[in-house]
Amino acid sequence: MNAESTILATRTFSEQDQMEFAAFCGDWNPIHMDRVIARRTHAGLPVVHGIHLLLWMLETVAAHRPSLPPFVMVTAAFEQFVYVGDTASVLLRRLNAAGLLVEIEAHGSRAAVASVKFGQSYALRPPQQDAVPLPVPCTPLRLTEAVPLEFEDLSRQQGSLAFASKPDVATALFPQLCCHWSPARVAALACTSALVGMACPGLHSIYSKVTVTACAAGGLEDGVLSFVVKQADPRFRRVQMDVRAQGLTGTVSAIARMPPVPQLTLAEVVCHVVKTEFATVRALIIGGSRGLGEVTAKIIAAGGGRAFITYSQGLEDAQRVQVEIRAAGGFCEIEHYDALAPVGGQLDAKTLNVTQLYYFATPRISRPKRGQYDAGRFAEFAEFYVNGFHRLCIAARESSPDGLSVFYPSSEFVSEPPSDMTEYAMAKAAGEVLCAELSREVPGLRVISSRLPRLLTDQTSTFLSSDIAEPLETLLPIVRSLGG
Repeated sequence: MNAESTILATRTFSEQDQMEFAAFCGDWNPIHMDRVIARRTHAGLPVVHGIHLLLWMLETVAAHRPSLPPFVMVTAAFEQFVYVGDTASVLLRRLNAAGLLVEIEAHGSRAAVASVKFGQSYALRPPQQDAVPLPVPCTPLRLTEAVPLEFEDLSRQQGSLAFASKPDVATALFPQLCCHWSPARVAALACTSALVGMACPGLHSIYSKVTVTACAAGGLEDGVLSFVVKQADPRFRRVQMDVRAQGLTGTVSAIARMPPVPQLTLAEVVCHVVKTEFATVRALIIGGSRGLGEVTAKIIAAGGGRAFITYSQGLEDAQRVQVEIRAAGGFCEIEHYDALAPVGGQLDAKTLNVTQLYYFATPRISRPKRGQYDAGRFAEFAEFYVNGFHRLCIAARESSPDGLSVFYPSSEFVSEPPSDMTEYAMAKAAGEVLCAELSREVPGLRVISSRLPRLLTDQTSTFLSSDIAEPLETLLPIVRSLGG
């Protein structure tokens, strides 16, 4: 009954898969469902529900080994994001009389791992005196939007959550698993996804680990998951909860991730800028709807300049920046721009007729990779940071008869790249070489490149605080150096 590294199934998760599973489990957290909102998380793109990965793993094993004994305990850890559109594989690592070990692999590395113990459900023992009791019966929550809880409030959370679907839906979606783990238990396990993503920690959450054990049914309302926070650790923003449903008891661990990074308001920027110091500036800011581009647009507007900001996906973010600048009497126009597409047909000659160009276009930076070097990833970064930048510089210079000053944001990682950012650092270094070549060979084009320190943005924010530079202190001298 032994098995070593057997690939049981391969699957590509689609947006339709996301919709069906969200409807089943009740977890509509935007990190799974909304491409624009997900880009403002550490993930950068919508990710597959961790519990969906777990249930698919268990369903796959049960389908390939229909004679397995009943499952009594399931433990799983979610180690890396699996993105919508990714292809993942189920690998059976170990199988013996006591249980099994199964993993999901994506991007060439392990994304999730689960262990199962075989046996019969046990009678639920009375809780020990020092154990955290589950809450008294209350009206179960039925959430349609994720709750944006503050970390300080998490330790007090308890209650119950109604299943989003009846157990027979679990049987339809995971028929083989339900033969080893009752439909009610599968539905309860799915409901823990809604607990984490919708209720606690809620909006700003990542599911980390789960351990559940089959027990005798009784004592709780059918179709309801009860929960109580056992621990909320501010050092790692980790939350641990005890959970219980009819026939199931266990613990759930989650991370209360940092909320999206709010940049300085225009009112805060104005205090650092002379009112008319950028009055002659017409600036095209690629990626000006958020992050460093947003700060740059506010600096120029605060100094009396004209800011033309672009967005790739987040129109609402761009409109928010525009409304704020215009409300203060500043100038701001919005254009859609895809750095991977030809410039013509996106930006007209009027928009390209500027005195300054700032290039903050970027793909998702942090992600797993296969091996030491990934040529495909380098090509993707190079398309943004080298090819796309070159196309735009040439087009803008041709439309700006009085000359053009350009800022290219490089990174301190060029000189000391982390092990998982080799391709990013290489592409940025190639961009630096291109900047020097453009300044030397294209008349009227001045390109400034600066290796920026780690700045607080959506892509660089992490669960833990660290020493990072303030965007305004870094960018204001750069804007001033470009002149008019």
